[in-house]
Parts: sequence; C-alpha cells; structure tokens
Amino acid sequence: MKRCAQLPPQAGLTLTELLVAMAVALLLLFGVVSLYLANKSSFRHQEAIARLNEGGRYALDLLAFDLRNAGYTGCGPVATHSNVVTNFTANWWLDSRAMLRGYDATTGYPADLAGASNTSDALVVMYRDNESEQSIINHDAINARFTLGNTHVFSPGEVLYATDCVRDTVFQVSGPNTGPTNLVEHKMGTVSPGNCQVELGSSCGQAPVTSYTFAAGGFVSRLIAKAFYVAPSSNGQGNSLYVNSLAGGTLGIPMVFEIMPNVQAMRIRYGLDLDCDGVADRFATAGQVDTAPRCTAALPSPWEMVVSAKIELLLLGEEPNITADNQRFCMDYKGTGDPAVCHPANYDYVFTATDRRAGRVFSTTVALRNRVM
Repeated sequence: MKRCAQLPPQAGLTLTELLVAMAVALLLLFGVVSLYLANKSSFRHQEAIARLNEGGRYALDLLAFDLRNAGYTGCGPVATHSNVVTNFTANWWLDSRAMLRGYDATTGYPADLAGASNTSDALVVMYRDNESEQSIINHDAINARFTLGNTHVFSPGEVLYATDCVRDTVFQVSGPNTGPTNLVEHKMGTVSPGNCQVELGSSCGQAPVTSYTFAAGGFVSRLIAKAFYVAPSSNGQGNSLYVNSLAGGTLGIPMVFEIMPNVQAMRIRYGLDLDCDGVADRFATAGQVDTAPRCTAALPSPWEMVVSAKIELLLLGEEPNITADNQRFCMDYKGTGDPAVCHPANYDYVFTATDRRAGRVFSTTVALRNRVM
C-alpha cells in the first residue's frame, strides 16, 4: 500500500519580514499619493489660469467693442449737434457733447457710480446704435413727428439719436403709445425727464430756440450710453466689473449690470492727438485729458482729441491656495523707473493678493475707429 507524501509544516512571516513588507508598501503608497497630489495641484493651477485667461479675454473684448464704436454717428464727423432731453448736461448717460469720457480713480465720479472702487478708473462711451437704425421718410417739425421707413420697436421714454449727416440731435420718444407704428414723436411733457422743447435745431438752454427739419434719407436709432467701472461684488467677495447702460430703457435712466466677477481693478490711459493729425502723440490720464489744450478751437471738448485707449484689468482667481505664495501685481506704469520691477515707485497701482490666489493683469490698446485717420 502506497503512502501519501508528508507535507512540510506551514510557517508564517517573521516580524522582520512583515515590517519590511509594510515599509515597502508604505513607500509605494507614499509615491502614489504624492503623484496624485502633485497632479491635482497642477490641474487646479492650470484650471485657475485657464479661467483667468477666459475671463480676461471676455472683459477686454467687451470693453474694446464699445470703445471702437465710441462717437459713431453713421455719417463721420457732423458739424452741428443738439440735445433736447431735459437736464441732459447733468447726467452722463444723456450728455452727448462728448461721446467718450473717463474718470480717474476717486476723482469726479458721477453720482450714480458712487459705489465704485476708489482704486479703479471709470469709462463712459456713447454712440448711435446701428442695429436699431430706421430711415427717415418725412419729418414734420411743426407737429414733432418722424415718419420712418418701417414699423419700429421704439417705446415712449427711449432716448434716440436722429441724423441726416448735416445735423444730429438726441431726443426722448414721447409717443405714440400704441403700435406697431412707423411714427416717432418728440413732444414735450409726456415722459420723464422729457424733452425741453420740440425744436430740434438747438439744445436745451441754447438761444435762440431753433427749429430744424431732418431731411428724408436720414436715420433714427437708439442712443447707446454705457459706463464701465469696478465696484464691490454683489456676493460680497472682492470686486466685479459693472456696466450702467441706457440702451433700450424707457425711464431715461441707465440700468446696472454686473458683468464680470473677480475684477480687482481697472486702469485706463488715453491716446491724445495733440496736433489734430489723427495719431496719438502721448497717453494721458482722464484728469490730464480734461485740462489738455485743444488742438483746434472748433473742438467742443478736449475728449474729442482722444483717438485710442489703453486698458488694464487685474483679475483674481476664485479659489485660494493656488500659488506658492501671495503674488504682487502692478498696473499703470508711471513712465519712470524699471518697468520690470513691481514697486509703488514705478507704478501707480500695486496690489498684493491674499490667500495665495492666482491673478493676472490683462491689457490691450484700442484705436477709436471713428477718430483715427
């Protein structure tokens, strides 16, 4: 009878072998976790930078679009301008005497921008809206009524811009109150603030009061008026880029929109054409533009000499603990010192981020296409 082979006795691991195995496993686990954390940190950093780049490009494109359109009338320079909206000189969104204006940080902000950050500049742009354009078939100046080529969507209270390339006028629609219609009236006393007069040949307070009949073939369209500025965010976290816009409103006042969060600051320099040749000779702050001597006495405002603008925006990321340390950002170079050195001696605005947030300064220079040669 054949006997079964006897199996050797089972033996366990020694304590030394167990400790060595655990050390090797922990070493491998530490390497895997370290690799995961490094990849996670890199991903968070790249995602934060991508979001910053996306937001910065969007904000600059938005500002550049309106800047390029500043002063657009559809006719080129028009020698004679009037505005018959009541008290237009006291409100930036109605004051069409200068279709581009700026305000330095903490200096002369309009009252409705009182909440704006005192470290940022503000920008006002105005132009005629090409998309809402309607051709003039007839203008009955006596009865204060335009007959347009098509039915329109203008409502009583909207602020419109009329031009026949000889004269342009800003007025407020008074009626009709029912539609659809191809009529637009500019009578007094039916909307707020209303028109100070029915005569479109002179501005409010200008003597003598002059009537004017716009020629057939001219145009009527909405007046676009926007103010861009930085103010505290609605969620209480940092600052945001805001715009106050008149377009399409029927109350004669602009509406406020928060268009981009995490915009810490905005600085603007304006390209001044000092010799009326259509080319910028130097860049200046808004205050310097206000006091600049006009290159010709025919200009109603020194702001008519601005042919370009350089915009700088500082955007911060939403998430903390992205960078290795708190970063410092500089804007608005003074023109002296080493621009590579971020220091208050070289820049008018210096900001140090907290919580190791990522950030970036975005800049662009925009030519005002309705003014450059």
